[in-house]
Amino acid sequence: MEEAEQRAEILKKEALLQAKDKFYQEKAEFEKETIEKRQELQTIEKRMLQRESHLDKKIELLDGKEAEITRREKALVQQERTVAEQEKKSRLLSRNSAPSWRALQKCRRQKRSSSSWRLWRTRQSMRRLNESER
Repeated sequence: MEEAEQRAEILKKEALLQAKDKFYQEKAEFEKETIEKRQELQTIEKRMLQRESHLDKKIELLDGKEAEITRREKALVQQERTVAEQEKKSRLLSRNSAPSWRALQKCRRQKRSSSSWRLWRTRQSMRRLNESER
């Protein structure tokens, strides 16, 4: 009987050792998997941060381009205004630079040359321009 009890005790200890061994193996495997998953998550997080940084840089670049476009649009509008004013002045001056038939008749009556008429007419145009700008 003692022999049976010793044998049972030995079997019990072997079973306990096998259970502990299996527990430690599974614990080690679990820790290994946990470490691998943490590394994967860190890699994914690193990629996400890089993408976010890249997107921030793109946004800054686009904001800069948008500001440059706005600046150019304003300059273009100002240029268009300037050109329109110059065209207006040019039309007034060109319209008044060539003497009309009536003006030539008036110059003949007043015994003026056509060049003096042009000078007088240019001065009149400049006065009108100055008055319209006010």
